[in-house]
Amino acid sequence: MADSWSPEITSIQNGDTVRRRVVLSVAGVTAEDLPALTLSSGDGYRVLSTDVATETEKTDTGFIAHLEQSWEIYIETDEVTTIDAVHFAYWNPELAATEVASVPRQRVEPLPRDALALRDQMRGQVLAEHRAKRLALVALLSLPAAALIAFLALALWRALPTRADLRFWRAAGQAGAPLEFYASFLFWARQALGSRAAVGQDQVAALGARATAQVERLHGVIFGSRGGDLETRRIAATLIWGARRMTTARLVSAIIPSLSRFLFLR
Repeated sequence: MADSWSPEITSIQNGDTVRRRVVLSVAGVTAEDLPALTLSSGDGYRVLSTDVATETEKTDTGFIAHLEQSWEIYIETDEVTTIDAVHFAYWNPELAATEVASVPRQRVEPLPRDALALRDQMRGQVLAEHRAKRLALVALLSLPAAALIAFLALALWRALPTRADLRFWRAAGQAGAPLEFYASFLFWARQALGSRAAVGQDQVAALGARATAQVERLHGVIFGSRGGDLETRRIAATLIWGARRMTTARLVSAIIPSLSRFLFLR
């Protein structure tokens, strides 16, 4: 029966944890016959945990049981202290008597802890905790920021002219007769307003008052008695701007409630 210490018992300071390891071999029995060894907390130290491993060795002369047990011991004093011995009682058949094997008590003289090193250690722990909290805060704030950026990017994308808008704008610059421009307008309106049938007044009114006025002027020139030249570029710009504004407004009205629930009501 023997014991060992890790780290060396001569380098222990108050607040350190040391491991005591005891190995025991008993002939004539198996590992199942060996009880766990006992080490209790004492004055100036505290036993935190223990770990036991056993094994049975079979030889020509019989069984040999091996036990290895270790304890994590926390030193909690600056004063000299003594860690208790560990005992194992067994039957000696030669003497027909019970005997006790043991590892002796261990005297521990904790070294004085360096105040500067202790301060640096505590400062490091505080800084590590502060850094972890700051990272957690950054991660928490990044969620609404990322959601806001994504929303703004989507809103900007929906505010940009579509392919139909660009074709309508080019057609406005190339249109000769009013009927050619009107055909371009109808084609654009079906795509921009999502109408497969004729474009109605309600759909045009959704583009705004200026767009409605431009469409009425267009109808007056083509179908009514109102004369004059059409400012096709101006009409196209007003309608495209109204369509982009309407699309963005619908996006905002649809996303803002969901975004609010995501940010504040999770």
